[in-house]
Amino acid sequence: MVLQWISFGVMISIQVGVAVWCVATISTTLTDHGKEIERLREWRHKLASKEMTYDAYAMELQDHEARIRQVEKHKQ
Repeated sequence: MVLQWISFGVMISIQVGVAVWCVATISTTLTDHGKEIERLREWRHKLASKEMTYDAYAMELQDHEARIRQVEKHKQ
């Protein structure tokens, strides 16, 4: 009977140890992913200003092209 209780205690201890290890691993993984997501957000915010500048430049080029075409039409 004592042997059964000891084996039961050992099994429970092993299960608790595995559960703690799993929770710690998941917590660490989530923390790492959170840091990576934050780094990507910061990178995206830094890139957004450049991207907006490029978009504005593209819009200016389209406006200039439209104006040139209008001038060419009036010359004919």
